[in-house]
Amino acid sequence: RYAVEADRANAMFAIVVADAWQRRGIGTRLMRALLAHARAENLARLYDTTFESNLAMRRFAAHLGFSEYHDPDNAGCVVITRFI
Repeated sequence: RYAVEADRANAMFAIVVADAWQRRGIGTRLMRALLAHARAENLARLYDTTFESNLAMRRFAAHLGFSEYHDPDNAGCVVITRFI
């Protein structure tokens, strides 16, 4: 799911796949569907914040073309973002 911000251009996303179902391509399929839906809604960007230590999420996001930067407001966190 994603939550559209008031500017109607950006949305924060969240995706959850149970541990037992990870690494089977489900998250990738869900995220691609989410990106397609966001594109159809004319959103410009999806983003989320995660811990620096969450290497699985960071690799997953990079695999899908997201970039990241350190969150200046939250030590130990990175923002992953993708323009659509």
